[in-house]
Amino acid sequence: MPYSNAIPQPGDLLSQSRADLLENFAQIQTWIAINHGIFAAADEGKHKHVSFPEQGADPATAVNEMALYTKVSGGISALFLRNENNGDVRDLTSKAIAGAAGTFSGTTLLPSGIRLCYGQGTFTAGVRDSAIVFSSGGFGATCYSVTGSAASLGTGDHKDYVFGCVAITAAGFTARRVEAAYVGTGLTFSYLAIGI
Repeated sequence: MPYSNAIPQPGDLLSQSRADLLENFAQIQTWIAINHGIFAAADEGKHKHVSFPEQGADPATAVNEMALYTKVSGGISALFLRNENNGDVRDLTSKAIAGAAGTFSGTTLLPSGIRLCYGQGTFTAGVRDSAIVFSSGGFGATCYSVTGSAASLGTGDHKDYVFGCVAITAAGFTARRVEAAYVGTGLTFSYLAIGI
């Protein structure tokens, strides 16, 4: 028999409601034991884990409340947070948004709203600059910083591998070798950009 919230009724005798009351207590014990420490256990009342069923849409939030929930993102269930008063929705756990097939590039969004763009670029032998366009649309507002490092080394002069990141925008940047005279070797480099 399932839990009943309609017992005891006025005029019921304990002897008549005993089975119903015992069933309700059993149902409560079963419900509490799901993902929780059970009554009289060392971990009584503590969560073992939290399970969120997938939601079809972002839940509404009132002033002074937030919602933590799951919904499908990129074909898998991901954890989301919605700010108060139907505010911003933040994806907390999705995998990185991949770039073009076969490339090492993409973006990921951190729970704080900070976005990371990463990838690889190349310098052609004899060329000082390499223009990079961030994958997945880059940053919505601002790119704060880009850091680059050589991913391959050849046999050219070591100064061919020294470069910096300039002309940084929300859409991309230019990787520039430090000295125009040292561009003799082709170079693959990796970068990591941070922004919002």
